[in-house]
Amino acid sequence: MQGLIERSFHYLFELMDNHSDVEYTLKASYLEVYNEKVQDLLNPSKARDSLPVRWARDRGFYVENLFLLSVTDWMISQLC
Repeated sequence: MQGLIERSFHYLFELMDNHSDVEYTLKASYLEVYNEKVQDLLNPSKARDSLPVRWARDRGFYVENLFLLSVTDWMISQLC
């Protein structure tokens, strides 16, 4: 049985495969918000630091210095 994240990535890659005339880049980040602290779950070196949440007119709310991972088909196959 696959979880929500795996199924979501499979769905996105299926959509991208069906539109092969367009070039796509898929990126992901994973965070946890607990007791008003934001933790980066992909960057263990910052696991104890609470990352600041910022707001910018051009991008809305975002988490500063959050690790962003480029996702590939190979990575998804390893999750299954």
